[in-house]
Amino acid sequence: QGEALRLVMKIHFREMIEPSGTWQNVMHDSIRNECERLQGIILQALHTSQADTEIKRMAFSLLGMAVHFYVAHDFASRFEPELVADATSIDALAQRLAAYSVAVIKSERRRRAASTERADA
Repeated sequence: QGEALRLVMKIHFREMIEPSGTWQNVMHDSIRNECERLQGIILQALHTSQADTEIKRMAFSLLGMAVHFYVAHDFASRFEPELVADATSIDALAQRLAAYSVAVIKSERRRRAASTERADA
Protein backbone atom coordinates (compact mmCIF):
# COMPACT_ATOMS: atom_id res chain seq x y z
CA GLN A 1 0.00 0.00 0.00
CA GLY A 2 2.83 2.43 0.79
CA GLU A 3 4.34 2.14 -2.67
CA ALA A 4 0.94 2.48 -4.38
CA LEU A 5 0.18 5.62 -2.36
CA ARG A 6 3.59 7.05 -3.18
CA LEU A 7 3.01 6.49 -6.89
CA VAL A 8 -0.41 8.12 -6.79
CA MET A 9 1.07 11.07 -4.94
CA LYS A 10 3.86 11.25 -7.51
CA ILE A 11 1.30 11.53 -10.31
CA HIS A 12 -0.59 14.12 -8.27
CA PHE A 13 2.49 16.27 -7.77
CA ARG A 14 3.72 15.80 -11.32
CA GLU A 15 0.38 17.17 -12.45
CA MET A 16 1.01 20.19 -10.20
CA ILE A 17 4.43 20.80 -11.73
CA GLU A 18 3.59 19.93 -15.35
CA PRO A 19 -0.18 20.27 -15.80
CA SER A 20 -1.55 18.12 -18.59
CA GLY A 21 -5.05 19.55 -18.31
CA THR A 22 -6.47 16.11 -17.53
CA TRP A 23 -6.74 16.68 -13.79
CA GLN A 24 -6.99 20.47 -13.85
CA ASN A 25 -10.26 20.77 -11.92
CA VAL A 26 -9.37 18.00 -9.48
CA MET A 27 -5.97 19.54 -8.78
CA HIS A 28 -7.41 23.03 -8.45
CA ASP A 29 -10.02 21.88 -5.95
CA SER A 30 -7.55 19.68 -4.07
CA ILE A 31 -4.94 22.40 -3.69
CA ARG A 32 -7.53 25.03 -2.83
CA ASN A 33 -9.06 22.77 -0.16
CA GLU A 34 -5.67 22.01 1.40
CA CYS A 35 -4.67 25.68 1.42
CA GLU A 36 -7.99 26.79 2.87
CA ARG A 37 -7.80 24.14 5.57
CA LEU A 38 -4.28 25.17 6.51
CA GLN A 39 -5.21 28.85 6.38
CA GLY A 40 -8.00 28.08 8.85
CA ILE A 41 -5.50 26.51 11.25
CA ILE A 42 -3.18 29.49 10.87
CA LEU A 43 -6.04 31.95 11.41
CA GLN A 44 -6.96 30.14 14.61
CA ALA A 45 -3.35 30.14 15.82
CA LEU A 46 -3.00 33.86 15.06
CA HIS A 47 -6.36 34.69 16.66
CA THR A 48 -7.64 36.42 13.55
CA SER A 49 -10.48 35.80 11.15
CA GLN A 50 -9.30 37.13 7.80
CA ALA A 51 -6.62 35.49 5.64
CA ASP A 52 -4.36 38.26 4.39
CA THR A 53 -1.53 37.90 1.88
CA GLU A 54 0.99 36.88 4.56
CA ILE A 55 -1.27 34.10 5.83
CA LYS A 56 -1.81 32.83 2.29
CA ARG A 57 1.94 32.97 1.65
CA MET A 58 2.59 31.09 4.87
CA ALA A 59 0.05 28.38 4.02
CA PHE A 60 1.64 27.74 0.62
CA SER A 61 5.11 27.71 2.19
CA LEU A 62 4.15 25.22 4.88
CA LEU A 63 2.45 22.95 2.36
CA GLY A 64 5.55 23.25 0.21
CA MET A 65 7.73 21.72 2.91
CA ALA A 66 5.66 18.54 2.88
CA VAL A 67 5.17 18.49 -0.90
CA HIS A 68 8.93 18.67 -1.39
CA PHE A 69 9.45 15.33 0.35
CA TYR A 70 6.97 13.66 -2.01
CA VAL A 71 8.31 15.31 -5.13
CA ALA A 72 11.93 14.66 -4.17
CA HIS A 73 11.33 11.23 -2.61
CA ASP A 74 13.57 9.45 -5.12
CA PHE A 75 16.41 11.88 -4.41
CA ALA A 76 15.95 11.72 -0.65
CA SER A 77 15.87 7.93 -0.68
CA ARG A 78 19.09 7.90 -2.69
CA PHE A 79 21.07 10.64 -0.93
CA GLU A 80 19.60 10.69 2.58
CA PRO A 81 17.71 7.39 2.88
CA GLU A 82 17.22 7.65 6.63
CA LEU A 83 14.86 10.57 6.04
CA VAL A 84 12.26 8.44 4.25
CA ALA A 85 13.38 4.85 4.85
CA ASP A 86 10.28 3.46 6.55
CA ALA A 87 7.10 4.30 8.46
CA THR A 88 9.09 5.35 11.53
CA SER A 89 11.16 7.77 9.45
CA ILE A 90 8.04 9.19 7.82
CA ASP A 91 6.39 9.63 11.23
CA ALA A 92 9.48 11.45 12.51
CA LEU A 93 9.45 13.62 9.39
CA ALA A 94 5.77 14.47 9.91
CA GLN A 95 6.44 15.42 13.53
CA ARG A 96 9.38 17.64 12.54
CA LEU A 97 7.40 19.31 9.75
CA ALA A 98 4.63 20.02 12.24
CA ALA A 99 7.16 21.49 14.69
CA TYR A 100 8.70 23.63 11.93
CA SER A 101 5.21 24.84 11.02
CA VAL A 102 4.43 25.76 14.62
CA ALA A 103 7.72 27.71 14.76
CA VAL A 104 6.81 29.62 11.59
CA ILE A 105 3.37 30.48 12.97
CA LYS A 106 4.88 31.63 16.29
CA SER A 107 7.35 33.78 14.38
CA GLU A 108 4.49 35.36 12.42
CA ARG A 109 2.59 35.97 15.66
CA ARG A 110 5.63 37.80 17.08
CA ARG A 111 6.08 39.78 13.86
CA ARG A 112 2.45 40.88 13.93
CA ALA A 113 2.62 41.82 17.61
CA ALA A 114 5.76 43.91 17.01
CA SER A 115 4.10 45.59 14.04
CA THR A 116 1.05 46.43 16.15
CA GLU A 117 3.26 47.79 18.94
CA ARG A 118 5.11 50.04 16.48
CA ALA A 119 1.80 51.27 15.04
CA ASP A 120 0.50 52.04 18.53
CA ALA A 121 3.66 53.97 19.51
